[in-house]
Amino acid sequence: MNSETETNLAESDLSRIRTLVFDLDGTLYVNRAFGKEILFCADRYIAELKGIGFDEAVALITATRKELNAASGLESSLSATCMALGGDIREMHRRFAVEIDSSCLACDTRVVEILRALAGRFDLYLYTNNNRSLSERVIRAIGVDGIFLKVFTVEENWRPKPDVGTLEMIYRVIGRKPEECLFIGDRFDIDLRLPQQMGSAVFLTRSVEELLKLGPLLKPGESMSENRKEMLDAIMRAMEIEKETFDYYTKAEQKTFNKAGKRMFHWLARTEEQHYLKLTELYKSLDETGRWVFYGGTTITLEPSNPGEHAVGFDTDDREALEIAIEIEKKGIAYYEGLRAKTVDPDGKAMLRTLLDEEKEHLRVIEEKIRL
Repeated sequence: MNSETETNLAESDLSRIRTLVFDLDGTLYVNRAFGKEILFCADRYIAELKGIGFDEAVALITATRKELNAASGLESSLSATCMALGGDIREMHRRFAVEIDSSCLACDTRVVEILRALAGRFDLYLYTNNNRSLSERVIRAIGVDGIFLKVFTVEENWRPKPDVGTLEMIYRVIGRKPEECLFIGDRFDIDLRLPQQMGSAVFLTRSVEELLKLGPLLKPGESMSENRKEMLDAIMRAMEIEKETFDYYTKAEQKTFNKAGKRMFHWLARTEEQHYLKLTELYKSLDETGRWVFYGGTTITLEPSNPGEHAVGFDTDDREALEIAIEIEKKGIAYYEGLRAKTVDPDGKAMLRTLLDEEKEHLRVIEEKIRL
């Protein structure tokens, strides 16, 4: 372990950390065969680009990398080296995505377990120099899919690590100050030096055994991230709102003698019940794994009027119930809009968008009925 990184994990720093940002290749797994696959693909690309043999390309990349390292005094990445040789980073990663076989990778349950445990206390993100397609295959192969709130790849702006602009964007997107973040990687110069200079804590790891030393972050007394706790509290409040709304619509269905009103209140009650059950599932998932759940929308439809049914207007009590329902739906819409604005996770935004749209449809139907 590099001594200059160990000072970042002092007891005084841990209390401020809310978010962990992991590198992928060489950090969450170590596989020499896969590493060679990536190198060989880059060698083939440079050989074709320069019109030279494979062995010549290997020697050229090696020599260029050494020159870059000597000039900067820092380790250079493969992407930066190939770009220095005139390579196009988009084309190189297109080849990586098509040519590299990830079947040699396997899941290490120790890594999965510690990440899931960490996800219960911190917001977890991934920041890799790899492209999105290959990264997704690697993530699935090593069994850590669904653990990270967001994956940042070289495709964010096609500038490989280390890059100040990309890091500033990451801090902004995750809503964290540098001092609230811990970066974990296997190459200090590429993965960690810049985050450290910007004020983040860093953790250098070159093996799974070293990665497991993150365990002390789980010791009793360390609180879950403020973002996670705030979101869980917000979801719990949403569940209470849905339960209260379900109870109101159920009672309204039982009280009205208007057939159209009964059908509408029944539909409203069933959809609010479905929302409550989905939010309960979400709360459990966020609490245990930090993962949002998918919600494709309600399967419950509002039954149409029966053929020949005589249209009967709503009486005073029914109209009062509908007016109350309008206020309930407006409050629900405002709550979900606020919750969605606070959510950075794309899956979370998508789920809340679906819930929000259904609440807006409730409001539309109620307002249409009250005008009859």
